[in-house]
Amino acid sequence: GYEGALEALFRGALPALRGLDPTADLQVLTPFRRGPASTQQLNAYLQARLNPPGRGRLETRVGDVTIREGDRVLQQRNDYTKEVFNGDLGTVVAVDGDGGVRVVFGGAAANSKQA
Repeated sequence: GYEGALEALFRGALPALRGLDPTADLQVLTPFRRGPASTQQLNAYLQARLNPPGRGRLETRVGDVTIREGDRVLQQRNDYTKEVFNGDLGTVVAVDGDGGVRVVFGGAAANSKQA
């Protein structure tokens, strides 16, 4: 499965690329929304590897997904009010106690309240 390929990448190719920061410079794309190589499965694997739970790092749950400070996220809808658009990459910089998250997209922050 994909886990073996990703483990080989983390053990071999990535360490050989000096100066590469996998948390900022790595992007994994998949055409699948469901199944063993779906976005949800790959995101959970990569989050456990690159941004595991840590002391002082807040997180929240949205359905089956854990969103944690330090996670990279991809905007999936245009939001003209916040000037954040489909395909923009951001980083979760804050999680508040009621499920809201603050994400920085290219230097500009956007707040999101999860329902």
